Amino acid sequence: TSDHGSGEQPAVSEMLKMFGVRLPQMYEELDKSMSSSVAASLLDSVRSTLVGQKWIWIETGAFVQSERLSSEVERIDCRPFLYVVPSHLRRLSSAFQQNLVTRFGVRTKFGPVDYTQVLKDLYVESVQTSKGGGRRQGGGGERNRSLMGRRLDLAISVVQILSDYDRNDVERLEIYAPDESC
Repeated sequence: TSDHGSGEQPAVSEMLKMFGVRLPQMYEELDKSMSSSVAASLLDSVRSTLVGQKWIWIETGAFVQSERLSSEVERIDCRPFLYVVPSHLRRLSSAFQQNLVTRFGVRTKFGPVDYTQVLKDLYVESVQTSKGGGRRQGGGGERNRSLMGRRLDLAISVVQILSDYDRNDVERLEIYAPDESC
């Protein structure tokens, strides 16, 4: 199986390079087509198909949900949970960018709900990682794997950002803040 796997790796790499070249061109074509009167009615249909789907290509070589993108550069790097709109989309018309925001869920700026989702994703990731091994002694149950390195720094930075918001904006949100057990 190792020969089979190594043969696929260059093909996947080439495909990703192709996406990196072709998808920005496809977004440009979509931008040009939006000026037609038919485009506005089609956008709602397209939006209903894409909601919750990973469909926007980012420079790291992956697709992400539009809800995980912001048109403003953030104070901290929240990748792989939140991203800034990629440069190939920022170069498109302001009408296209506005449609991304108003119709497709791209954020103008991330807010408390987005940041609390990052903390929840970090928590879920740590719980799933701790369930994967089965090497622990002492039987079943969930136990959090500690956040370490960049993940811990990210969690602390996100909690600090949340503390800057008005209390009314965050008091009803469930916040998964790291403590000594995770």
